[in-house]
Amino acid sequence: MTSGVASGREQLVVLVGGPPELPRLYRLPEGTAEDASRVVVAFYGRHQRFEPTGEKELVQGQQVPVFRFVYSTAIAE
Repeated sequence: MTSGVASGREQLVVLVGGPPELPRLYRLPEGTAEDASRVVVAFYGRHQRFEPTGEKELVQGQQVPVFRFVYSTAIAE
């Protein structure tokens, strides 16, 4: 979870909603498809699930897809 602009094969997304402590900018793990149908972030023992809004936001000169919080689930042990 960083706030820098993605480089190379990494993809940066904007997360809207979810836990207030979760960073707004999130770097998807390498190898994640750019057209991801959802983003799942492991955060304090839960999977926070986000879906694309179809919107983009300008972040440091780069158009970044916006994902909105949908729900969270406990991480199974």
